[in-house]
Parts: sequence; C-alpha cells; structure tokens
Amino acid sequence: MTIPSRLTFALGIALLLLLHHTVRPLLGWRIEIDWQVIALVLIAWRTRPGIAALVGFALGVVMDAMVPAAFGAGALALTLVGYAAARFRSGFFGASVLVGTVIIALGKLLSDVAVVIAEGRLRGVGFAAQVGLWSPLSAVLTALVGAALLAMARSDAPGPRRR
Repeated sequence: MTIPSRLTFALGIALLLLLHHTVRPLLGWRIEIDWQVIALVLIAWRTRPGIAALVGFALGVVMDAMVPAAFGAGALALTLVGYAAARFRSGFFGASVLVGTVIIALGKLLSDVAVVIAEGRLRGVGFAAQVGLWSPLSAVLTALVGAALLAMARSDAPGPRRR
C-alpha cells in the first residue's frame, strides 16, 4: 500500500472523528450517526484484533471523558466492538460490506445501551424509549452511513500485512 493511500485513510478517519465531536453535538438529533463507531470499524477492518481493541479502548476513554457519570462503559463497549469487528472480518467473509454493516449496527447499539445503563439517569418509560426506540434507530442510521463508507473505503485503505 502506498503512502498517499495510507495518508488518505488517516485523514478520512480524522474527519470522521472530527464530525463525531463537533457536528454531531451541534445537531442534537435523537437519531444520531455515530461517526466514532464507523471510524473504529474502518480501522478494525484493516488491523489485527488486539490493535483494534486498543483503538476502541482509546476512543471509548475519550467518549467517556465527556460523560463522567458513565466512565468506563464506553471504553468497554468500544473495546469489544473493535475486537469483534477485526475478529469477525477474518472469521466470516473476509472484508464483506454486509458483515461490516451488521458490526457497525451492533456496535452502536451496544455502546448506546452500555452508556445509558451506566449513567442511570433514565428510568421507566424514558429508559424503554431510549433502549427500545432511539438506540436501534440510531444504530440503523449509523449502519447505513457506515455501509456506504465501507464500500468506498474497501479498495482504498491499507490491508493487513502478510508475513
């Protein structure tokens, strides 16, 4: 893989993280696109499970720093998402966009539910609405956007090194 393509991939990941931490909070939508989960799956798509888990942990700590009441929940969820994305990529159909889309949806759903449970501020109907309606809808929207980005980045990003 050439250096320009690696730089393009790194800039794309940086853009996704910038979108996650700047544009997403400004919009304030109930159904949000989680750019961070998409970036994590794109990274996991190209790395080994241990590296993907480490990147997920780092992204989760940054996410948890913004929600101190639930510190650790996002880090744990994104660590599992990173590891699972890298592991499933090699275990199922290689770099299939369908598998990546499912992993993005499940990753978004897992991280949302973990943060809502750890925060403990929602109870009753609010909790049920968040976990049963808003989180799944956000997961589907994130997966659709992620599928488009996975299809675009599939041929451009560096692959795992062979020994």
